[in-house]
Amino acid sequence: MSKRIKIFGHLLVEVIRKDLCVGCGTCVSVCPVDAIAMQDGVPKLVGQCIACGMCYNNCPRSEFDVQGIEARIFDRSRTEEEAEIGVYRACYAVRAKGDEIRGRCQDGGAVTAILSQFLADGGECAVGGGPRRRKGLGPQARGRPVRGGGRGGGGDEVHP
Repeated sequence: MSKRIKIFGHLLVEVIRKDLCVGCGTCVSVCPVDAIAMQDGVPKLVGQCIACGMCYNNCPRSEFDVQGIEARIFDRSRTEEEAEIGVYRACYAVRAKGDEIRGRCQDGGAVTAILSQFLADGGECAVGGGPRRRKGLGPQARGRPVRGGGRGGGGDEVHP
């Protein structure tokens, strides 16, 4: 991994200005000082950045040192057999049991089934990705209750 911490400025140059940002809001949610907010579907610096690197390192579109991460997690490098898909402990093929979910979802509906069960069991919130009208794929809230009103809020909200 890079020795120099990558901060919001790097995120701006390497992801946002290159139109790679998917508007997921991860950078907003991990900022410990609430210095980032979503404006017009993209993150904007709205406060004092403390240069912690949380926004950049949690962004699903930022670059990271794959070999370094694999070495830290698995304490080894890839073998020749793992060259294409990376280091792994196990691989599974899964699909949803219910016909309703499988009939409406992609790739067997496993993620949808897990999220659906999570919400049915009283889970707090789930955000799914899907096509947006103007900017390709991105987060979509579709009438699911968000308990607690999100970051620091109170009460329940339902987002259409």
